[in-house]
Amino acid sequence: MFFPNGTWYEFFTSKRHIVYISGVYEVPQESGDYIYSYVRGGKILPLKEKIRHSAMLARNESYLLNIYLETNEQGL
Repeated sequence: MFFPNGTWYEFFTSKRHIVYISGVYEVPQESGDYIYSYVRGGKILPLKEKIRHSAMLARNESYLLNIYLETNEQGL
């Protein structure tokens, strides 16, 4: 998978990875529970707290904001 330099987070575990040199990096193909997905630092993802199978039920559910911080080489 190609990662531009910067801070990246594993979506499901929130484990932080700092990439100093852009390039192709080997990542695990899959886990038994999920497919590895990454979010770039400095992004905010609004997500529904519960999964609903009906748009009418999902309309009234609250959102959860996941905030992924960007760091520099020295840290925050």
